Amino acid sequence: MVPDGKTRIIHLEAGQDRQHRENPETRMLVFESSPPAASFRDLFLRNYAAVRDRCSSFGQPGLGVAAVDQFSGRLSGILCIAAKIGTANSAIVGRHSMTDLYLDGDASLSLRHLVIVVSPLDLTSGEVRFRVIDLRTQAAFQDEHGRRFEGLVAEGPLFIRCGNYVLFCLPTGDPTSWPEAGEDAWACIPERVYLESDEAEPDRWKRKRRVRTRQERHERDAAVGIERRAAITLVQGELGPVRAQTRLLGEGEQPVGVLRLRVGNVVHSVLVGARSVHRGILLGRYERCDVDGSKLLTSESISRVHLLVVEVGERVYAIDTASTNGTWTAEDDREVRIVALDPGTDLCLGNDLAYLRWVPE
Repeated sequence: MVPDGKTRIIHLEAGQDRQHRENPETRMLVFESSPPAASFRDLFLRNYAAVRDRCSSFGQPGLGVAAVDQFSGRLSGILCIAAKIGTANSAIVGRHSMTDLYLDGDASLSLRHLVIVVSPLDLTSGEVRFRVIDLRTQAAFQDEHGRRFEGLVAEGPLFIRCGNYVLFCLPTGDPTSWPEAGEDAWACIPERVYLESDEAEPDRWKRKRRVRTRQERHERDAAVGIERRAAITLVQGELGPVRAQTRLLGEGEQPVGVLRLRVGNVVHSVLVGARSVHRGILLGRYERCDVDGSKLLTSESISRVHLLVVEVGERVYAIDTASTNGTWTAEDDREVRIVALDPGTDLCLGNDLAYLRWVPE
């Protein structure tokens, strides 16, 4: 059974060691030829016994996520996320050692690649609804038919491909749903149906950016009162984001809220529309973020991809995307992985450098 208070259980497989991972920059490796990948069915059957053992022992409603290397056929890790009453739960998948499901065998994955959000548990139906969100990566993720998506919502099994990995997302909590034999389990899996989907745009992140010099970055930080210290983050890279948006609104759309970022005495407010907050707003100092660091989020204590602000049900949540220095509640200095941005909630990003507040309209 799961220990009291544990809402995420992680099992690393294939000899992975996340203690000494250096987390080099995201990069793409291209090979002249690769062995043919096994089918989803073959990978499921090959690893079913281990998946069944881990997920059936989780003992509570939620989601089990099993990652399998599609070329070697080996299980790389299993993540179990509890569906909580009254609040959402989440987990991060990627190549950074701070992620929940740590996948180190494919250098084309982003350090923080996906977030999986489990909605509050529906006590009436008992159904577990969850959402998979791409964190603005170049590759996004694919379903079984090869279609690329930025986001999918499901209430049953979901199978996707993320880089060299296949992720089997399987609801947990019902011990009778795990037959002894893999063939019987595969025969019981219903057709995968998406409640919502957001297909990826293939060229959406091919933006040019100007690389700033070290002196320019120091001058920019000094302008907003940031004292630059020795780098703490494990990620090394240039800081030159391409733009700072003051609004995330569609044409003719009315704002549903305002994101207020504060560093020192400088405040940056961003108008947000319904589509943006539903899709998810990414904050960090990297150029693929929606609210990037060209004005405020420039310190290396802020991760390149630090926080996702997203609507789940009728509430807006902040999800820490496995940042190096964490996200904290300003009121009681408590580190949080996911927190509802109710009125009056202030968050601190990194080492007391940036503060965030969501103000609904």
